[in-house]
Amino acid sequence: MGLQIVPSDEFAPIVNTTTLTAGNTNYFRAFVKQNAANADSSCALFARWTDRCSGSGALLATGAVPLTVALPLATSASVTLATSCGTGATCSLTRPTDAATQLGRRTSVQLVVTVVFPIQGSVTFTTDPRTVYTVVSGANLANISSTGLVSALPGTGYGPVVVNVTFPTYSRAAGLWASIAMRVDIVQSLAWRATPYPAYSGSTGTTTTTLSRVHCTSQYQRATVLASVTLTDGTNTDVSTYAFLTASTSNASIVPVPTKVASQYVLEGAAPGKANITLAFGATSTAAIVVSDVSVTITALQWTTAWQSTSPPTFAAIQAGSQNTSVRVTFSDGTQFADAVAGVSWIAVSTLLSFASNDTDYISISEAGRVTIHASSYRAPVTLTVSAAPCSGSPYVSNDAQVYANLEPAVGDLDLGNRYGLAFSADARTPPVVGQTLSVPMRINFGTNGAYFTFTSFNMRYPAAWLRVIAINYALPPAYTSGKTEWCNNVTLGEISCQPSAAFSTSLLRNDVAYVIGTLTFAVVSSTVGVGYVTVPEYSTGLATSSSVSIQYPVDGGTATAGPGPVSFNGGALSGDRRRSEDARTQWRRDASPCSSCRAAKTAALCGVGQCAVQCFGDTNADCVFNGGDVSYVQTVLPNQPVSPAYSAITPWQLRQMTPLFSIYDS
Repeated sequence: MGLQIVPSDEFAPIVNTTTLTAGNTNYFRAFVKQNAANADSSCALFARWTDRCSGSGALLATGAVPLTVALPLATSASVTLATSCGTGATCSLTRPTDAATQLGRRTSVQLVVTVVFPIQGSVTFTTDPRTVYTVVSGANLANISSTGLVSALPGTGYGPVVVNVTFPTYSRAAGLWASIAMRVDIVQSLAWRATPYPAYSGSTGTTTTTLSRVHCTSQYQRATVLASVTLTDGTNTDVSTYAFLTASTSNASIVPVPTKVASQYVLEGAAPGKANITLAFGATSTAAIVVSDVSVTITALQWTTAWQSTSPPTFAAIQAGSQNTSVRVTFSDGTQFADAVAGVSWIAVSTLLSFASNDTDYISISEAGRVTIHASSYRAPVTLTVSAAPCSGSPYVSNDAQVYANLEPAVGDLDLGNRYGLAFSADARTPPVVGQTLSVPMRINFGTNGAYFTFTSFNMRYPAAWLRVIAINYALPPAYTSGKTEWCNNVTLGEISCQPSAAFSTSLLRNDVAYVIGTLTFAVVSSTVGVGYVTVPEYSTGLATSSSVSIQYPVDGGTATAGPGPVSFNGGALSGDRRRSEDARTQWRRDASPCSSCRAAKTAALCGVGQCAVQCFGDTNADCVFNGGDVSYVQTVLPNQPVSPAYSAITPWQLRQMTPLFSIYDS
């Protein structure tokens, strides 16, 4: 006999086949399945008797036993949101055609319906056909699908929406219901105002209604637009940088159609007068902007340049390196330019400000406020002065900045001395005095992109008349110095010869900032500053190296000259003198005439015929001019002295121009 249960998705028999014997009774058991939720009184057990004795399988008899199953009733129902919507505790949707969609407001949201049973626990009924959704409030604002998707309708209205959930055809949950409230909101209003442009600290607290002429220039102030929208639920959103925000003008000849800078509208003045500016973002707002020919004048200036060091303030770069300065300008109406040098694109800096350096041998500054470094400071910082351009009714306004000049080594060069402040100084601010002992770092710029050194030797020549070397301590990582003893075993007057016991590569030390390889400690024995230079091994841009080639590196910033073995100094090798003393420069100026006309015209005719009427700086070949021929003359004569035939005829003045102190910035 076989047993069948209907419906089979709700019940399961424990025993579904058996064999009947005369005089015996067999019992069948059936259980409700664990997740049964649909069982009712239409269930039944069906028994079928078949002939299994003869093997024919013939149906002998059938029987049916009706079943009535009373499953436990659901205890509760709830409805929630599948995703968040809006910014508050209540979900807020928006109309599909409203500007609030640009703010990220949703136009629809999915509901989740859950029914709880005593045994089964929580069961999701979101898409169950026995779940019924009804919009009981706000039917003109939103509708809901049979699967629980609430969608805002097109239109202009706004307000609350309430959705009820019931199960009228499901006996186990017929008495349960759940409800959820939400809103449909739209853009209600737009507000905007103008603030000073470019922005500066505190500028958003100032409202601009007038664009005035800037300090007697031909240009007017500008203003940034700040706009925000308010929705019908009271939320406020800044839309100043939204692409959906539009702007227009009533008079483009006074205030042109606003354009965006960094995603934000900027108002410009073109001519005196008044124009109405209208902004739109679902709602519109209009305000008047006045353009005035009455100037706002400069009342204060402040240097704000980001130097390479602030303690002390130092301009550090390779020779002839340059950078923009920065100056904060305050005007008579209280507005500011946070950076008048690079931050005000529509006004030429030279029409607002003038710049000056008290020593252009060290730092020069252009009329656009860009500084260039030429040599290092040894005695005092350079004074940079910024002044306001003349403007009727405006007092003289200026500001000074004390800045030290300190050259950085180029790739392959060695730097001896403090990196910031005075190069040779215990505190980076005070010049050294006779008898003082100083310790300064030694740095090499190993470069990048595969450039490196292989150390085979290290020789440094220094001005013995000025200092006495006491000690050299190396700062290279142990991996480079381990086992390489007796680095500097030959220290003589004016020269240090350093050679590790084994050559090693510094390829792992590549960087853009000069690497500190050690510290030099010395005693000052003279009041004048001299010049030294070093010899280091080959500088290569590839992996291959050669021990037969070395390069002469003048101390701190010279141009390297390659050749077989150590290279001696020649006039063309030193492009920049980092250790030039103030005394040496002053001495040159005292001994030579200005020769301004000769330098400017570059012709001997203006300097007289025959002998030069005045002595020109850099004139090594005595032709009354300073040009490339003087460099060639030095390279030809000086390395061969005193055997050169022309050497005996060289005048003392020519020799003075061939000194290692020679610098084009003194010419």
